[in-house]
Amino acid sequence: MKLSKRLLALLLGLALALSLALPALAEDDTPEEPNPAMPVITEQPVGGRVRIGQSITLRVQAHIPNGDEIEYRWYLYSWDAITQSSNEFTIVGNFPDSYDYHVEVINRTNPEYSVTSEAVRVEVYLSPFDQLKMKLIELCDKVIGILLFPIAPLIPLFLFIIIPFLMDPLAFIRNYLFR
Repeated sequence: MKLSKRLLALLLGLALALSLALPALAEDDTPEEPNPAMPVITEQPVGGRVRIGQSITLRVQAHIPNGDEIEYRWYLYSWDAITQSSNEFTIVGNFPDSYDYHVEVINRTNPEYSVTSEAVRVEVYLSPFDQLKMKLIELCDKVIGILLFPIAPLIPLFLFIIIPFLMDPLAFIRNYLFR
């Protein structure tokens, strides 16, 4: 009697294990057929480094298997799209920093089908010469500030008395000295 209870418990455990394992075994492991309307990126954009004032062009290559038209939307970070309808995007480096871009490739006929590229980084840097120019500009600003600070109170005198006198001395004498 004890053996049959153990055997029954073993058989019930085995049946439970099989009932859990069979659906997993029955699932089809064959890859799903790709959707012919889904865009496929064949070449990801490539980032890079550019000096300030220079430009870099990001490119993506994509196609849609069923031949539908493609629309491109380029993004800086995850903000709103900054340009559309071209697989190329040219960036002019105006400020030294790093920027992340990606492109969304959209099926224009069926906009619900889209794919997003990998994000790429564009680094805009200052050359050593540009860094030296920036330091010189900062130094000139400081020197001008130091030189102008003592004469700053005299600026209104210069603007309201000396310039009018130089422009028309007779009118100045008549208007200001003989009132």
